[in-house]
Amino acid sequence: MLGWFWTRLSEAGPEATISGRALLRLPTREVQRLLRARVLVERRKVDHWPVCPHCDCGLVARPVQEIEDRLLACCPCDAAEDVILTPEDLRRFTMEPHALASAIAATGGLGPVEAVGGDLWRLGSLPVGFTIFLVLHDSVLQQPGVVAVIRAAAAGAVAAVIVPAIGTMERVRLQEAGLHILRLADVLIADADGIERLDLRDLKVAPDGPELTFRTGSGLLEWRGRSIVLSHQLTPVFLRLLEKVQTRNPVLSHHELEGTSGREARDLVRELRAKVVQAGFTAAEAKVLVVMVRGHGYQLGVAREKIAVLD
Repeated sequence: MLGWFWTRLSEAGPEATISGRALLRLPTREVQRLLRARVLVERRKVDHWPVCPHCDCGLVARPVQEIEDRLLACCPCDAAEDVILTPEDLRRFTMEPHALASAIAATGGLGPVEAVGGDLWRLGSLPVGFTIFLVLHDSVLQQPGVVAVIRAAAAGAVAAVIVPAIGTMERVRLQEAGLHILRLADVLIADADGIERLDLRDLKVAPDGPELTFRTGSGLLEWRGRSIVLSHQLTPVFLRLLEKVQTRNPVLSHHELEGTSGREARDLVRELRAKVVQAGFTAAEAKVLVVMVRGHGYQLGVAREKIAVLD
């Protein structure tokens, strides 16, 4: 049911409505629960009905009339086209996206939900190293800078994004950018009572293997699915940071850092972080990679067991 609401909202947009008759097909207790949670919001009843197909009456819509205790949408041209209605036909409900995202998150034990962009929500985090996001439609993921926004909101965890539907090429593009893409229909599963719940058991453990790879010969740094080519001057700086991570004291002092090139430590770090930003990361993410330890120096923000150094 929640998946159906989300898909309808995705396809029809924020003005999407649901009739009272359509809600009759759904479990009454669940519908009442969603009304109390303001996921569903009842609007003013309609007082008109669509005209007949191919009708030449000239009306934009037929008025709804109560005649002899019956609700009728009368056709002025052909009485055989009159439509008998029920009170539920006239009720209209809209869906509140944030409340609906919260309801979906709650089925998987996630929350509180945070809006992190237009039609993009952070549902919460799993103990296995994933942060879960939900988007209203895949076009949200095509907006400039959205991958960086998701990464920043994931705060170092692997970002898993739930979408109603997505094309194969777009899925591949986003996976290459370091996002884990999930289809809503694959993770919102109905139980024996027909109640849908988020099933994220397939997200076992955040991918093993190195989080950061550095190739000393080419100065190529690979981190969180992106590649950063360091200059000849920055390569030894980064190597010194890597070497310090392997020691009992992972902090590289200002003096040690300046010894790699003769330049001031803060200038070297500023240039290194700028390279990270140029690769598509945010300034905040650059500071996650190269961390300032106030009064002592700098260190890498990646655990040594997650680092691979190659020739």
